[in-house]
Amino acid sequence: MKKYYLFLFSVIFSLHVYGQAWDWAVKSTYTSAGQIPKKICTDNNGHLYVLGVNNGTAQFNDTTIGSGCYLIKYSTAGVMEWARNIGGSANDISCDNSGNIVIIGSFSGAIMLDGINFNSNGGQ
Repeated sequence: MKKYYLFLFSVIFSLHVYGQAWDWAVKSTYTSAGQIPKKICTDNNGHLYVLGVNNGTAQFNDTTIGSGCYLIKYSTAGVMEWARNIGGSANDISCDNSGNIVIIGSFSGAIMLDGINFNSNGGQ
């Protein structure tokens, strides 16, 4: 029995294990506004979306983000393409096969998404 375990041990540890290579990495700069990335997803084209929450005003490249939730899109090369202030409280994000981004969360009052105002009573 000891020979069997020794043989099994030697076979397992003699196999070569290969990991995936890094495509890119980005250093995040956190401010006193306390940006907290919460969830990520990728679309079919390899773009990365980061959903997070911000406790104050923060700057992402040329975009100023206020308090509440934010969404950032990174290219396949790791370059930030845009950042959006969502507001409210977001719990999850998903990217579907058609290129749509679905965010699950809640808000009270009003929020603006891509130039469209939504209010918590169900109207625009």
